[in-house]
Amino acid sequence: MKTSLRLLFLGCSLYAIPVQAQTYCQPTYSGVGGGSGTYIDGFVLGGINNLGTGPTALPGYADYTNTGLNSIATVVPGSTNSATIFLGPASQLTQYAIWVDLDRDHVYGPTEQLAYQLVENDTASVTLSITIPADAQRGYTGMRVLCTSIADDADDPCGAMVIGETEDYTLVIDDGAPCIPVYSFGTVGGDYIDGFQFNTINNIGSGSPNGPAYSDYRHSGPSFITSVAPGGTYTATITSGGSFFDDHYMIWVDLDGDLSFEPDELLGQGFVNGGGVQTTTIDVTIPANAPTGYTSLRVMCTTLGEPTEACGTFIAGETEDYTIVIDDGSPCIPVFAYQGSDGDYVSAVQLADLNWTVATTPPLWGMPMRPHPVPICRRT
Repeated sequence: MKTSLRLLFLGCSLYAIPVQAQTYCQPTYSGVGGGSGTYIDGFVLGGINNLGTGPTALPGYADYTNTGLNSIATVVPGSTNSATIFLGPASQLTQYAIWVDLDRDHVYGPTEQLAYQLVENDTASVTLSITIPADAQRGYTGMRVLCTSIADDADDPCGAMVIGETEDYTLVIDDGAPCIPVYSFGTVGGDYIDGFQFNTINNIGSGSPNGPAYSDYRHSGPSFITSVAPGGTYTATITSGGSFFDDHYMIWVDLDGDLSFEPDELLGQGFVNGGGVQTTTIDVTIPANAPTGYTSLRVMCTTLGEPTEACGTFIAGETEDYTIVIDDGSPCIPVFAYQGSDGDYVSAVQLADLNWTVATTPPLWGMPMRPHPVPICRRT
């Protein structure tokens, strides 16, 4: 009797490697917004609470990214969030618009204008709704709040305008898989990871004082994935970015594959003193009873003395996530550099009376976690 095996695959596409140290365009104003009362006097959204700022001197642009806890907020894909703009005492119709860089390409595209409001003169504040699309890319990104007179084009986030003000903030788009830490001052002080080596993972020169405080490398290619054995000990080498503070480095492994990092999954720690580029090594031992399969490894840099946790709010630093394959060799587990993220995956298998299909969401891992050791049933 013949048996048939049919494997169904989806198409192939390239996966973008995280981009470092890009900047956003800056709009300009030729007139003074303060004289006409056309300016942003405060902005509130989630954790952002920046009040009583008054008008900004020409060219009318205020960059509040990486300036403290009041200038950064976390939002969830698919959520609707209220943003309140406190207004200057304008004597004319004023336009307000909000953009979010949803694809994290450092460009505010036309479809990324998520709110617009035309406001009558002498209005004290306006509250707008901002809906984050369910498919928005996770990670740190920019948010722009623009104010201008009725005579200017409020649909151009990078234009040359006459009267008004623009303010930039930081949003963390976090789907919780796994959670993304919040760094209120980001990497501006040199407290970041500029190199990470672990077994065959080799990511050198990755950091920047203008770079994102979180990078997800888990599905980004052969330099960002490695295979390890239960019970094995491996040395991680971390290069700092020229730390201003004394920094604390932590390495976590999601041993149970639940997309969270529990206290007992902190497998290594190291410390460096502030004042220049330094290298530290941390030994990481994979527990002998660790389940096998694909999972996440997290390396964190935080200022010394902050809580030992994989999530939460910190002063400065950076977090990077990688993929590791825990493999006991029974049987061996292939290493797929991009896993299923580029569209190459098995969507269905039919073999005799076996009929297996995956969920509608494509698998991001080359193989799910499984208990160790795996009991095997054989017909005799």
